[in-house]
Amino acid sequence: MEFLAPLNSVNVGGRLLSNAKVSISDKYVFIIGIGPDGSYEERLLEINSDEARQIINSSKDYFGELLDRLDELIINVGREVNVNINAKSIETEDPIQYLMKRLNNHDEYLKLVGDGWRRILDSVRLGKVSINLAGSDRIYVTHSGNNITLNLVAEP
Repeated sequence: MEFLAPLNSVNVGGRLLSNAKVSISDKYVFIIGIGPDGSYEERLLEINSDEARQIINSSKDYFGELLDRLDELIINVGREVNVNINAKSIETEDPIQYLMKRLNNHDEYLKLVGDGWRRILDSVRLGKVSINLAGSDRIYVTHSGNNITLNLVAEP
């Protein structure tokens, strides 16, 4: 799972990037922002690098708040599709492991919500479709700016 979040500014490689956005996956931290000279800059860091650890650690509380809101959203959407999700607590001091475990939990929650959504779609047999959606289809939550969209995507 990939986690995208805006950051006001971040120091990467000795350069202060403003209006920054960070994308965190299980292998990389990708940062986009505007450099001191006004140019657009990108930095790709390995997740276990010292710089990535510093960025994640300095924003751990902020990321935690965002993930708490996402938890709440997913749990409420789950209730709407008749799925009861119990949020799991994470006990670790390592900021990278904390974030990775939180993201893995979200992936599990989304799969549960997707299963509930497919059961609803299968039960009403929308249109003339005679094929059940049960299988490897998944509901994905796409976040862009202030918009959150649920997408049903068939995995290969």
